[in-house]
Amino acid sequence: MRQALAPAIWLVAAASAQIALSERIGLGFARPDFLLLCSIFLSLRSEINGAAAVGFFAGFLHGAVLNASLGMLVASRTLTAVIASKLFSALIDPGPFTAALVVGACSLFAGILALFLGSPQNILGHLAATIGTAIYNAVLAVPVYWLTVRTARAGARG
Repeated sequence: MRQALAPAIWLVAAASAQIALSERIGLGFARPDFLLLCSIFLSLRSEINGAAAVGFFAGFLHGAVLNASLGMLVASRTLTAVIASKLFSALIDPGPFTAALVVGACSLFAGILALFLGSPQNILGHLAATIGTAIYNAVLAVPVYWLTVRTARAGARG
């Protein structure tokens, strides 16, 4: 139960940040996607089933927050979380910059998958926002990586 509670708390916090901060700290068409960033990070060191559960819950929360296509978000986030899990586990020397690369690539994949699963009215606008979000999430991945490493080390000592 405790193993499921911590990711759920992180995802609810990410959903809150998505509502409160995403629009405010966006740069042009680039906006952070805190739920996607959080679900990818929670999936990096997870097994496939855990990553799929995280992606599913993240997609469900994102659909509820944005009042958007729930099915498209659940499917794209679930698949993205599973790919992030497999991709990061295949890396020989995972670190902050490889995490940023994985987060950027997975954010780009999630946006492109959402393009095919949903039907955006403005395809070029969707692609521009996807690229902007992927870059924004990749930049945010470095401090988030260090935060998660410090939190894991503090938890191991405590």
